[in-house]
Amino acid sequence: MWLSRMPKPINLTIRFRLSKDHKVAKASIQPDGEIVFMDDRGSPVIPEYMERAVHYARAKGPKIQSRSKVTGDRVSVGGLKEFTQYDSVFIIDTNARIVNGEKIAAACFVCCCFVPEADQVRIKCEGKLNIYEFHNIPENENPEMLTVLKVARDIARSAGSRSKFRIAFISDSEIGSHDRINSGQKPLYRNFSLPPGFVLHYASTDTGQEAINRLIKFCDKQSSNYLRYLEEGSVKKSELKPLEEEPSVQYRYMFREDLEIVNPIVRGISIQPDTTVSLYGVKEPHNI
Repeated sequence: MWLSRMPKPINLTIRFRLSKDHKVAKASIQPDGEIVFMDDRGSPVIPEYMERAVHYARAKGPKIQSRSKVTGDRVSVGGLKEFTQYDSVFIIDTNARIVNGEKIAAACFVCCCFVPEADQVRIKCEGKLNIYEFHNIPENENPEMLTVLKVARDIARSAGSRSKFRIAFISDSEIGSHDRINSGQKPLYRNFSLPPGFVLHYASTDTGQEAINRLIKFCDKQSSNYLRYLEEGSVKKSELKPLEEEPSVQYRYMFREDLEIVNPIVRGISIQPDTTVSLYGVKEPHNI
C-alpha cells in the first residue's frame, strides 16, 4: 500500500503465513488498525506469524525503515499495537570511536512501555538514560548484540523463576538475522542465544518517522554525544569491570535520570479511505 502521509512515498508491506489446516475467507482492518482474518464460518483465524515492514524503493534494493514480526498474533497497519503486548520495550543504539588510541563503543538505551489509549498509544519511559561503555570488544563482534545480551541476562537473572515476561528490543543492527535469533536458530552473540521471553525488532536510525524511529534516533544521538564527551575528558571517571559475557571486555555503566518525553501520546500510520491494501500470504519463511 502507498502512504502519502510521510515526507516521502513509502511502502508498507504486510506478510503472513497460515497453518495448513486454516483457510481465510475474509480479511479486514479494524478501527484500531489491526488486521483480522476470518474463515468461511466467521471465526477468527490467527496466522502462524505476521510481518510488518515499512520501506522505500532504491536502486540497490528496499531500504527498511522499521520491521516487526510477531508469532501467533497479528500486526497492525499503524505499527504501535504490536508493542503494547510487551511488559517493556528497550530501544538501543550503539556507536564506536577511537578515543586516545583505543576503540570504545557506547551503547545507549532507554526502557519504555507502550500503553494503548483509545486509538492512540502513550509511551511511558522510566526516566533514565542508560549507557554501557565497552573497551576491547573483539574484532568482527557486534557491540549492540552484546548490549542486548547483557541487558537480557540481567533482567532474566533478576526475575528468576517468579514470573513470565515479554520484553522487546528495538535495534537498527543485524536486521537479516533477527528472525533466526528470535527463533533460537542463530546465536545472539558468540555462543549465547537470546534468552526466552525476549524478541528483537528493527528500526532505522537514519530514516523513518514512526515513534520507534524517533526513539532510536534519540539513542543514536546520545551515544555519539557520550563518545564526544569521553574524548573531551568531561565524563566522570569510574572503575572499569570485566564483562561476564565476554571476560576480555572491560565495561562500565553510566546513567542520567532526567529523561522526559514531552509529547508521550503518539499515533501510528493511518491510511486513507480509498487506499488499496495488498496482503501477501507466504508459504515458506521469508526475509525482506
